[in-house]
Amino acid sequence: MRAALLIPAAGQGLRFGSHVKKPYIELAGRPVFLRTLDRFRDVEAITCRILVVGPDDLDFVRCNYQHELDALGVAHLVCGGRERYDSVVAGLACVPEACDLVVVHDAVRPLVPLRAIVEALTVAERIGAACVGMPVHDTIKRVTDGDIVEETIPRKSLWAAQTPQVFRTALLRQAYERLHAFPGTVTDDAQLVEALGHPVAMVEGSRANIKITTPADLPLAEAYLAQIHEP
Repeated sequence: MRAALLIPAAGQGLRFGSHVKKPYIELAGRPVFLRTLDRFRDVEAITCRILVVGPDDLDFVRCNYQHELDALGVAHLVCGGRERYDSVVAGLACVPEACDLVVVHDAVRPLVPLRAIVEALTVAERIGAACVGMPVHDTIKRVTDGDIVEETIPRKSLWAAQTPQVFRTALLRQAYERLHAFPGTVTDDAQLVEALGHPVAMVEGSRANIKITTPADLPLAEAYLAQIHEP
């Protein structure tokens, strides 16, 4: 098994309400995106690492973090686009032919457990696509535009998707080739693979594998980080 890691980090981070974009916010003294890359440092199956940043951030990252990126084995620093899917497409173009799997992981999920990464790789090697996530425990209600409850959705079969999401390289490329035909808003890569009719297996992640989206997420991430004992 040989896999490429693709980290899209080109988002604007408007919900964070800071002049510093989310990937570059410090979590316990280290930028979030570097902590995210740290989680994949010891994954033997990953032989290529690709970081996709915004056009306005390319020089900033090169000037401030190139040494650390080299130490973390990042082979490609790529200019992404306005939307997340633009960045994934840009990153896919750098995936070597020798890599039969692609691991796509949010730059602002710096606490993914190694166990989930390894399991997702194993499952994707077997069936072609795996998505890390968590079973939903809250009661979920569908509402109208006026916030009136339409129905309560049985939660037994519901999962909240996280990342990483791992795919056979050829399968993910095929899915993105049909992006223009996707009816709706693309919020993760697994959606596009599902649209091909290909099965996507869920792999249990962790409550700690949060996506740092608002300032309120930082103290929670710091608390989870303090509990992590694995490298």
